[in-house]
Amino acid sequence: MLVEVAPVAIVILLLLAGCGNGGETTSTPSPTPQTTVEPSETEPVEAPPPVEECTDETITGNIEVTIRETDNEFSPSCLIVLGGQGLEIRNRGETLHNFSVEGTQLDLDTRPGEATRTEALAGVIEPGTHRFICKYHAARGMRGEITLTEAG
Repeated sequence: MLVEVAPVAIVILLLLAGCGNGGETTSTPSPTPQTTVEPSETEPVEAPPPVEECTDETITGNIEVTIRETDNEFSPSCLIVLGGQGLEIRNRGETLHNFSVEGTQLDLDTRPGEATRTEALAGVIEPGTHRFICKYHAARGMRGEITLTEAG
């Protein structure tokens, strides 16, 4: 019986030897690690532009247009106004906020629960489209866009 087992064992050993890779080792390349770059605390983070459709305040006939500041956003964040219209900026948030039109002298702080008013915008900024921000929270996305028409 020993003779009968030996040929079977030899066949099994040969099959196993043929299935190997001849002693060579192959390695699967490991995935390249992904590097995540975190923004620096000193660098402001640009928020995407507002998605909100612009509110056209030129058709209201109001002398004053209201912009509400809440924590980290303006409402509306995009508006169209006449040169003869002024702004009432109401802070409905919990912290001090600011309304600054970039490239102009318009820079107003408003305390929580209070309102700040401007004169007619034509006396303060040039007609055209301008970005506005809260200088304290712009990195958190508190920004918007105002278009001032030449009409008065």
